[in-house]
Amino acid sequence: MTMRTATQFPVTEPGERRLGYAILLSLPFIGIRILYSLLTSFSKSPDLNLLTGSVTIWLFMAVLEEMAVVAIFLGIGSTMEGIEKRKWRMQIPAAEDESI
Repeated sequence: MTMRTATQFPVTEPGERRLGYAILLSLPFIGIRILYSLLTSFSKSPDLNLLTGSVTIWLFMAVLEEMAVVAIFLGIGSTMEGIEKRKWRMQIPAAEDESI
């Protein structure tokens, strides 16, 4: 899905390309977070236990990754331009009277 999105960059509006780059930039952080979740679920290591495990591992593999992803999307999203209502509002044609 990411590769498909990356190949569609030339046809997107210039302002919206930044959102695609934000997705690509955040993928490694999300990958590390998913890896940490898998390790805590299936590993027998005491350092990866959710309740009694290492706080340092939790901090660097879960918390900071989530913070980085949020910072990336907030940073990119705050620079995006708004879309005017008339551009995205669905145009509903006037209903014709059907008399029986």
